[in-house]
Amino acid sequence: MLPREQIEQRVIALQREILRSVELLHPKYSGDPLELLEPRFLAQVLGATFVEQPGLALQPFSYKGRMMQTAGLIHRPSNQIAIDPNFPIPVRRYTGAHECGHWELHPREMLHRDMPLDGSGLNHVRSDQEREADHFAALFLMPRKQVLREFRIRFGTEKLAFNNTVAQSICPERVDELLDSDPGTKVREKALARCQILSGRHRPSLAQRFRVSVTTMAIRLEELKLIEWP
Repeated sequence: MLPREQIEQRVIALQREILRSVELLHPKYSGDPLELLEPRFLAQVLGATFVEQPGLALQPFSYKGRMMQTAGLIHRPSNQIAIDPNFPIPVRRYTGAHECGHWELHPREMLHRDMPLDGSGLNHVRSDQEREADHFAALFLMPRKQVLREFRIRFGTEKLAFNNTVAQSICPERVDELLDSDPGTKVREKALARCQILSGRHRPSLAQRFRVSVTTMAIRLEELKLIEWP
């Protein structure tokens, strides 16, 4: 399996290529770097055509003895990365980025189909190639630099130590649960990922800002070790 650091280096290189090509890819770019975290831009710098294909889910495939909906696929002979647009935004974006991961990391794969993915089920037993594409998608959609920046904007720090005051500010109705939770449960990470009100101020949650699921953002916060445990 490819080292995560190597996958991250490749993702960063592609993100830089998107930024260099921004006038062509996104003529109305406002300067907000999160606008560029789109699978369709990624596919273009990879040299693939990104297609939204309604009805793709009606072409099921077998996975571990079960028939699964197709939410995304790569098809190298036609130079296409396709997703079904009839899924929620977090699923469409994660599945699209995951397919781009297969395209970049697994060049011998001619045809590959994937079930609906949003990054929240990564604890399931998956092949090395699927895990590599998962890592690729997470690193593309939630870059370290931008997550740290948005976290600091909301919480005033890049590492948050939970105490009664912090718990009250983030989720006053679940203070005891937050304070008593154990590492690995992601209770605190999920609370931070979905938090929209802090000290009376309203902001889009981190999950909303990055347009990913709450659990996916919580997993990323855990990976970046943004919570200090006693």
